[in-house]
Amino acid sequence: MIQKDHDAALWQAGAMHIQLQNWFRAKAPFEQLLKKHPENADILINLGGVHSKLGEFAEAARYYEKAVKLSPDRPGLHDTLNAVRRQIPGGGR
Repeated sequence: MIQKDHDAALWQAGAMHIQLQNWFRAKAPFEQLLKKHPENADILINLGGVHSKLGEFAEAARYYEKAVKLSPDRPGLHDTLNAVRRQIPGGGR
């Protein structure tokens, strides 16, 4: 139970920082969650969004690519990945 509560607290902290547009501070909680749940597409998507907002498009693309592999039918995810790739000098990949 404690672990689940800790994960929920990390998620809430990350989500709060996203809502406040404090992109740098949003990274750490989601990175901690990803270490414990590396196959969670929602965490990967949040990290992709945070890195994108920080202008770290290559890193954002890596997170989105992993999320696409885990959740290929998620609406809009392919479009988001392609939009981020277009921001990378040289087109990414």
